[in-house]
Amino acid sequence: MPIPVKPEEGFRKIIANYSYANINLCYHCSICVSGCPVNIAAGHLDPRKLVLMANLGLLDELVQMPEIWYCYACNRCSNLCPMTVRPASLIRYLRQEAVHRRLVAGETIKRQEKLCAQLYRILWHASSQTQSGQSVSHIMAKWDYLRKTPVKPLAGKVIFSRLAYNSKLFKKSMENYSGSLTNFNSCFTCYECSSTCPLCYERSVFDPLWIFRMTSLGLKEEILRSPSIWLCIFCKSCTNACSQEIKGDFLIRHLQDMAIEEGFVDIDFPRRWEEIRNSVCVRFLEEVDAMIGSS
Repeated sequence: MPIPVKPEEGFRKIIANYSYANINLCYHCSICVSGCPVNIAAGHLDPRKLVLMANLGLLDELVQMPEIWYCYACNRCSNLCPMTVRPASLIRYLRQEAVHRRLVAGETIKRQEKLCAQLYRILWHASSQTQSGQSVSHIMAKWDYLRKTPVKPLAGKVIFSRLAYNSKLFKKSMENYSGSLTNFNSCFTCYECSSTCPLCYERSVFDPLWIFRMTSLGLKEEILRSPSIWLCIFCKSCTNACSQEIKGDFLIRHLQDMAIEEGFVDIDFPRRWEEIRNSVCVRFLEEVDAMIGSS
């Protein structure tokens, strides 16, 4: 006769197999905690805790936690884990289970995704205005306006007018970052990076392919002035997905460093940008709480 399975044991088996979440492999090293952008900004999301609770079979508690809705679904925790544990897959499962149990309305998942899309749009505008010297308080006061204001893509005529510009030196300098090849010239526009990027809700806001192609075309001034390069959270999704082994996260870090070194942003910009990102994240979590409360 089969050995009876306790409810929590059955739950652990489901979670362990769900999207290869591998929660049973976790040894609590905390890399996911230190790498989570929500935890860095606001300290309100601990992927390790969720994995530990899942291993203990605490499904009833997990599906009622607001933290499962705070996640950006960026997969950074999963990509960083040395044991291939995927907390992001666990969170997706818990959201679906919360809807299935009618703890939240059926459209809550879509509403959360819409909030994320608005978050990145706000961050794009915030990056642009921070570069222009606007204060954190001024930007936060314009929250609703920035949320509703679409980002206009760079005009084609601006791009084509600069294609003849001799930028061999710029492209040569972008071939490696800290001794590692970026391979950006291998891009053949397959859209693997865009399709896997968690930030790519609106291509005019953030699109890794656009960044790679602008760099490949040698459009130095346009790309180094773009607010988009500061939105990247270095989750490595584009790098992991690329069949041409383009190191997208290295390339974008290099672009950020070059923007500072060559004066496209001032040397104090990274500090101000971190402050505004943290403030925007806190406000985002407040909106998530309001969404859950109304569902």
